[in-house]
Amino acid sequence: MFHALGEYIKAKEYQEKALASNIEIGNREGEARRYGNLGTVFQSLGEYVKANEYNEKALAIDIEIGSKQGEAICYGNLGTALEHLGEYVKAKEYHEKALAINIEIGDREGEATGYGNLGTVFQSLGEYIKAKEYHEKAPSIDIKNDDRKSEAAGYGNLGTVFQSLGEYIKAKEYHEKALAINIETGDRTGEAISYRNLGIVFQSLGEYVKAKEYQGKALAISIETGNRAREMESCSQLGDIFYKLGENNEAVEYYNKAYAIRIRMEDCGRPSEVEGYIRLGNISYSLGKYGNAIRDYDKALAISKKIGDRSSEAKCHVTLGSVFESINNMVKTRE
Repeated sequence: MFHALGEYIKAKEYQEKALASNIEIGNREGEARRYGNLGTVFQSLGEYVKANEYNEKALAIDIEIGSKQGEAICYGNLGTALEHLGEYVKAKEYHEKALAINIEIGDREGEATGYGNLGTVFQSLGEYIKAKEYHEKAPSIDIKNDDRKSEAAGYGNLGTVFQSLGEYIKAKEYHEKALAINIETGDRTGEAISYRNLGIVFQSLGEYVKAKEYQGKALAISIETGNRAREMESCSQLGDIFYKLGENNEAVEYYNKAYAIRIRMEDCGRPSEVEGYIRLGNISYSLGKYGNAIRDYDKALAISKKIGDRSSEAKCHVTLGSVFESINNMVKTRE
């Protein structure tokens, strides 16, 4: 309940108490579920490495006791955490394992989650048509199961795919559907995600004032619920919006806030750090500080190659090309 309300620290305290009790009475199944739940809490707090430590403990027990449903849940959770760490190929493997088990045991809710998770991975890998196929499978199952929270997540996923395909009006429609359900069900975390996604859509449409309004709402909820990862994302997006509005001081302020959260979360060498360096490079570029811009874009490029993020790698090449063009180095620009 506390996790659903976004009170993650309090959720963690209760899960730890439950874990201790299950260990004491020798309830292996209960122990596995508590490890899994703690993994989910740490994931919500943006502590993905710690999340996977708990997910792996849960998985080991589920395999030992023969709990196929628990095993599927663990594979899904491991895959999701690995996505956040930028390990998309490994994440895909875990989500495929989870989906196969859920189909085998007839768990329709788990099957829908599996389709959604695989859609998100394919999206991260830049395979948008395949991502759309998987995301479209999930909501139909959720509607049949009357699972409103998962239905909202499915609409949100479809919205992000249409964003990636440049179909912003369609993306907006799906994000608005997701937002309506999240408000109706009182899902504050889902509500924040919907506001953030709508903010990105309005930003893509050049409606920066409206984008700022939605990102501000997302940021307020993330601070209220203690979700540091979402807070970092909204600060970065607000930095982008102020940058587009030509308000560089405000942009730098929000970028610095995002960077400070990233350091506290030890979120280095990952996709969010790539975005951080690109954003800092954008500011330097706009101010005519081309040397600083090249330095920041180069850092982002190096991390993108290291983690296999092809989409960000392409973005880095584009931005570097623009900087070299500005200093009339046409050989480098063409490269």
